[in-house]
Amino acid sequence: MASVFERLRRRATQPQAVPSADDQPPVPEPPADPAPPEPDWLPPADALQVDAADPELDQALRWAVEDDPGVLHALLLGTRLEQDWERRSHAMRRAARQLVTVPHLVDRWAAGRPADPDLVMLQARTRIHQAWRARSAGLAADLTEHQRRAFSGLLLHAGPYVERAIALAPEDPTTYEAAIDRVRGLGPDRAAFGALVDAATLVAPHEVGWQAAALRWLSPRWHGSAEEVIRYAAAAASAAPVTSRVRMLPVLALADVWVSAGLPGATDPTGDRDTVLAQVDEVVAAAHEHLAGVPDSIGRTEGRSELAHLLVLVGAPGAAYPLFVEIGDQVTERPWLLNYHDPVATFLAMRGAAQAAHRPD
Repeated sequence: MASVFERLRRRATQPQAVPSADDQPPVPEPPADPAPPEPDWLPPADALQVDAADPELDQALRWAVEDDPGVLHALLLGTRLEQDWERRSHAMRRAARQLVTVPHLVDRWAAGRPADPDLVMLQARTRIHQAWRARSAGLAADLTEHQRRAFSGLLLHAGPYVERAIALAPEDPTTYEAAIDRVRGLGPDRAAFGALVDAATLVAPHEVGWQAAALRWLSPRWHGSAEEVIRYAAAAASAAPVTSRVRMLPVLALADVWVSAGLPGATDPTGDRDTVLAQVDEVVAAAHEHLAGVPDSIGRTEGRSELAHLLVLVGAPGAAYPLFVEIGDQVTERPWLLNYHDPVATFLAMRGAAQAAHRPD
């Protein structure tokens, strides 16, 4: 059976037969009790919740910005002791976004516990986020000299914190995730990148946080290519357990290649997008199979969001509509917060495209 993407590609090239009046089927009688119209299950814009699937973390961060870090510290400690790396990865990134305007608080907390792996890691993450925030989300060619200097200076300043975080907890893959995000901004140092990937693979080969950071480094818009990032994602996914979030990496890779091909300076945009279209059927099928086998959780919601994002990008928004219904009011970190300056507006635009395709009338 032809896939939705094959049908999309054929539609523009296959002439449509025009039936004659004699070929028209008889108009059926309306049912005695017509079914009610399908309800619109998509929540309104003002009901959306942005990266809000962890109420305990939300409360901990509210107290932390008021200089009461006890609950946040306990939560981070718990994720490390329980080796809940996925939650720890998300909590560190979320805390860094929340505390980036008050880094002096993080420094003061860490000064009282200089050998605490959780607080030192929080220092490292906060400084890395400071650097990316100073750079802004613009293209490299559009950055001012002040932005370039601030970005590189803050990344260099973050170096000792990252190194100390790794030394204090070498078994923690989120330290390597932070390190990969840092070296991505410093330049195409493949030796440094490869060493970090090797170290992370030894401690947690199937942890999605550092694996996604590696994909960002390999993106065509950074230091890799379409072929390289797709190949890396496929290899990592095939080696991961069936319920691992790493199984969704090919979805992230195809979306990244598609978006990168539309940016100024793309070397082969047509070829890269043809590569995506050639592989998207298989990747989408594997993603649906993975999502069907994992329990309902923030990870599953994020996976649905990643898949819906890809489907809209490649021109199959109607296929994304059921996913948006399941996503509901959750605007998750991936793909929205990590890829777009205005994640809610992007979420609404893509959801609107899916809804319009689902109901063309």
